[in-house]
Amino acid sequence: NKLSREFKPHQDAYVKCEAALEKLIGRQSEVEGLLALPEVYADQGKTSELLAEFSRLGNETDRIMEEMEKLEGVLAEFEARKQELQEMGGE
Repeated sequence: NKLSREFKPHQDAYVKCEAALEKLIGRQSEVEGLLALPEVYADQGKTSELLAEFSRLGNETDRIMEEMEKLEGVLAEFEARKQELQEMGGE
């Protein structure tokens, strides 16, 4: 049906965002762990590199979360339309 076809790309995009977010958060956790190591902390070059990566990961995480928030709104609209159609005996 038409509504489901409209809904699917948004749903797929949300799933992709979830996967990307999980990956980013995992890497952020790894970087955070590395930054806590005394031998890494003692290496200013490595520390600077990791801090820059941590910052970049944080920015990307924020961007994906904003995208997910927008998609959640779109998906909620589709669900509401679907519910209306069901109540009217449409789909």
